[in-house]
Amino acid sequence: MPNNRVKYALVFAVLCIFSLKLSAQTVPSNKTLKIVTENWFPYNYMDDVGQIKGQATDYVERLLKEANIDYTLELLPWTRALNIAETQENTAIYTILKTPEREPLFHWLCPIAQTQIHHVYKLTNRQDIQVDSEEQLQNYSIAVTRKTFLHEYMLARGLSENINLQLTAEDRLNITLFLAGRVDLLAEFAGNIPQILQDAGLDKTAVQAVFAIPEERYPDYCLAINKHTAGSVVMQLQDAQQRLSH
Repeated sequence: MPNNRVKYALVFAVLCIFSLKLSAQTVPSNKTLKIVTENWFPYNYMDDVGQIKGQATDYVERLLKEANIDYTLELLPWTRALNIAETQENTAIYTILKTPEREPLFHWLCPIAQTQIHHVYKLTNRQDIQVDSEEQLQNYSIAVTRKTFLHEYMLARGLSENINLQLTAEDRLNITLFLAGRVDLLAEFAGNIPQILQDAGLDKTAVQAVFAIPEERYPDYCLAINKHTAGSVVMQLQDAQQRLSH
C-alpha cells in the first residue's frame, strides 16, 4: 500500500509539472503586442499628419481588432524593425516576405496584402546598360535595403556585397544613390516612380524600366510574430484571420 501511495504521488507530481509547463506555453502574456513596420508605400507608410497608413496596415489593424488584442504600432527603419521582431517577445512585424531563410524565425500570418513585383530601372541617359535577364543583373551595381527580400534576391543572382551590391538602412537611400549616379540600377514598384521623380524635381522620362523581377520569385507578404510570443496569442491571430477570410 505505501508503495502505491508513493507511485500515485510521483504520477501526480509529474502531471502537475506538465500542466504548469503547458500553461506557461498557452496562457497569453498580459503585455501589449508591439507591432513594428517600415516606410514602404503602398503597404505601410506615414501620411502627412503622422498616421501610419497603407494597404497592409489596414488589414493588420482589422486583424488585431478581430482578435481582441491590444497593441502599439511604430514605424522604424527596416533593419531596426526587423531586429526588434527577431529578438523581443510580444512583437510582430509587417510587411515582411516569407522567404525560406526567414521561415524558421517567426510565426507567420500570410498573406496580408497583394503581391506587387519590382521593376528594375536605369537612368535614361545610361545607354550602356542593358538587362534582358536575371543573369545580367550581376553586370551592374545596385543599392538595396539590408535584410530585405531584394537583398536576398540580388545575392542569389550573383551580386556581391560592397562590390556591386550596396546595402543601406532604408529605401530612400537607395533612391538617392541611384539618382546621384552612384549605382547603376534601382529596384522599385512602378507605381512609386512618378512620386519619386516628382520629389526629386525630375521629368518622368528621366528613368527607364529595363527588367521586371519574375512574379514567381516572390513569397507571400506577411505579418511575422516573434517566436517567443505566447502560443495562445498566435492562435488568437490565426483564428481571427480565418474569420476575416470568410
